[in-house]
Amino acid sequence: NNAASPTNVVLLGMHGNDLSAKGKLVPTLQQLYGLDAPTALTLADKIQSIIEKLPGAYNNPVLTANALAIQSPHSDGSNSERDSIIIGDGVFAFLKWLQLDNGPDYIHSHEFGHHLQYDLGIMKKNGMGLS
Repeated sequence: NNAASPTNVVLLGMHGNDLSAKGKLVPTLQQLYGLDAPTALTLADKIQSIIEKLPGAYNNPVLTANALAIQSPHSDGSNSERDSIIIGDGVFAFLKWLQLDNGPDYIHSHEFGHHLQYDLGIMKKNGMGLS
């Protein structure tokens, strides 16, 4: 695992509308929290019920106002999993509101730094980075 190589980490987006699709939400909950499928499905139902009551429902930027550095347990590419940085649309909306043109670069760099910490053993490889 060569963290110094940017090809080791994929950059992905987080979109509020993805939360409306159980086919995306359930595996995400399983990956992030180590849940079995029935437990993740029950939690997904509860999450969707709450989201649908929010102003803007699935398009509310608060839902995706986060960025994560995820270290895959199979970062060699097996199981179609890769180390990743996930940045939400809500982060970009907030940075735009603040008029921080270089903000996305800072967020990306910060999250990439977590991957360096993982590989150097500074931060625990538990599937979720601290931001």
